[in-house]
Amino acid sequence: MPTFRKFLLPDVGEGLTEADIVDWRVAVGDQVEVNQTIVEIETAKSLVELPSPYSGVVSELLTPVGTTVEVGTPIIVIDVDPAGTGAGEPEAEAPAHDTSGDVLVGYGTKHAHGHRRQRRGAAPEAAAPVEAAPAPAPAVPAPAAPA
Repeated sequence: MPTFRKFLLPDVGEGLTEADIVDWRVAVGDQVEVNQTIVEIETAKSLVELPSPYSGVVSELLTPVGTTVEVGTPIIVIDVDPAGTGAGEPEAEAPAHDTSGDVLVGYGTKHAHGHRRQRRGAAPEAAAPVEAAPAPAPAVPAPAAPA
């Protein structure tokens, strides 16, 4: 049984909420691989080539060239099991950020760490004030023993 996955327009990391579909690099029926460029989008800041999050066969292009699409909107459907050999239930829709471990090149994962790394030179956020201990007295050399 085929397994269809929808790819949602991701947040390309510029804080923008929409993009225009400029050019589809694939067509219905094309075989695609993970990280293969499938579409070129234009944001208010730049042109971006989006890679495929899945391997499979393109089943449907949901947005035509020239359409303005909001982040999180499905833009393409890919059949990840065109031979119908996989087990399990088909997934109706994939999240905009797939947390299964497959990471698109250059996109990273949003939930990779539970906390941010502290900046260099910054004081620890939850550290209690520490009183300075008195400096140790300088070592006095022992008098030389007579020979």
